[in-house]
Amino acid sequence: MNDADLLIICLILATVVISILVAWAAEQRGRSAAAWFFISMLISPILAVLVLLAVPVGPRASGRLDSRGEPSKLTDADFEIIRRHKAEQRAADLARRMPSHPNQ
Repeated sequence: MNDADLLIICLILATVVISILVAWAAEQRGRSAAAWFFISMLISPILAVLVLLAVPVGPRASGRLDSRGEPSKLTDADFEIIRRHKAEQRAADLARRMPSHPNQ
């Protein structure tokens, strides 16, 4: 094996490793890791990183999934309303369970 063959093998390995990192970054941003891996392999991994950074973060990145495991369509304001409602329900349940004061 000569130096040119070794250089080609190193470039292919580097492309695969960087493409795996692009896929991981895409998954963290709510995108398909497999799709971004292949995009990165077809075009340059560095170009794929730049494109990935240019596209908006996907809905899965928020970590909010509905009962079917799909990305939730609720907004942050909706989640805040739900959180407050649950807190009010917990407070009301606690108040009902507390014994009443005998002097009242």
